[in-house]
Amino acid sequence: MGIPENRISLIVIECICANGTAILPVIIVPGIIIMGSWFHEKMTGHEVITVSPTGYTNEGICMAWLDHFIKHYNCGPDSHWRILLIDGATCHDAGDFIIKAKMNKIWVIKYPSHQTHLLQPLDVGCFREWKQYQNGNVWNSVRGFEAEYNLCSFFRDLPKLRIKTFTKRTIKHSFKNSGMWPLSFTQVKRKIKEYGKKNKKDLGLEFLEFAGDPDSEDSDDQEEGVDQSDPIPDPALDQEYQLPPLPKPASYSDCVFQFKALDSKIEDVLSSPSRRKYQVVRQSIDEWLMRGSLHAQQLLNAVNAQVELHKSKLDARISLGKGGNMLAIDGLEKKKMLKRKAADAAVTKQKTKIRKYENKAKRLCHEAGVKARREEKERLRFLSNNQGILGAYIPIASQEPIRDPEKDPLPEEIETVRIGGLGLYEELVRLEKEAERVKSDDPEVFTTIPIDPEILEMEQKFKLV
Repeated sequence: MGIPENRISLIVIECICANGTAILPVIIVPGIIIMGSWFHEKMTGHEVITVSPTGYTNEGICMAWLDHFIKHYNCGPDSHWRILLIDGATCHDAGDFIIKAKMNKIWVIKYPSHQTHLLQPLDVGCFREWKQYQNGNVWNSVRGFEAEYNLCSFFRDLPKLRIKTFTKRTIKHSFKNSGMWPLSFTQVKRKIKEYGKKNKKDLGLEFLEFAGDPDSEDSDDQEEGVDQSDPIPDPALDQEYQLPPLPKPASYSDCVFQFKALDSKIEDVLSSPSRRKYQVVRQSIDEWLMRGSLHAQQLLNAVNAQVELHKSKLDARISLGKGGNMLAIDGLEKKKMLKRKAADAAVTKQKTKIRKYENKAKRLCHEAGVKARREEKERLRFLSNNQGILGAYIPIASQEPIRDPEKDPLPEEIETVRIGGLGLYEELVRLEKEAERVKSDDPEVFTTIPIDPEILEMEQKFKLV
């Protein structure tokens, strides 16, 4: 929304129920600060508006949406079970999301990958009307000579848009047409065939998803004996005596070559002024032919890129990803793996810090030892050169040997190195204790969400292998 130079994309998370009701949305606005200018007096006051630096959902927003869902549908440990159908977003696999849902008696089931347009009731029915009404709102603001359609305009129109879209009849028909409720695998297969029946010639591709389906239109035509190939012209209808067709230039180089072959013949019959004009026109033709050739090549490259992109999308939709139940025991297992992995990584990182500190201390000690040994050699050389000379002055400092701190360190030097790394060693002990603690199977170690053991036992009983 907004002017083309300043567009903003929002994410509106909607949720509908098979009984024909819908809860208020959670709206994600890109940014880090919620502005007061966004809100409008026509809003209901119960919409949840949040911000995200990327403009997309994340684990924190998913947990906030789950709290919103629990609040509006009165979920809880003492309520009856509910089934939540969601897509396969990465944040939906977070351990806290799954655990909190299960502890509030919400059974989470994911749709298969790349099939929400077939199975998700919102995509099948509601969002089509949602987009239609929103497009009408934008055009109404244009006809009303509004300077721009901004966030405040969207929030102003949102309540009325949702009243028109999420009617009880529309929601129930969306569940029915998607085959989600009442459960109907026949309806799902019908939707698959509906999306699979596409004209190959219209897309210019050699294959499409479900192109080999025996129930498709193409196969029906072949079974009826309809010949789909191009008609073959009757040779008898061709004229008997025809001049052979002249070859047409097939590329820029062909055009230039044939022009050059005709240049000498054309210039011979032209007068001097006309010949000059012809040369100017001829040079311009070469230039525009080159531009046209480059433009045609760019268009061809763009078309090929779109075809390859469409093929990759079709290939992605052909293979179904794994959907299904999301269990609290799986969420706890993920939390355990993440915590244990993080704890082991922290221990390894701390050991690396200690090793770097010890190596640095050894290097400094070695450098001091090399310097001391060099000075000791210089001292001995000085003594040997001056001891036999009568009257030579030898300083008292040169008469005492120089200590090697690497081979003969003082207790003070050892204590200084030990005190310098004391904090590192204490942190390593703490991290090792934490790594040992997270090896426990107690759920309270991994999450602050209250865990009901009966739900875990029930999941273990009904878990799908």
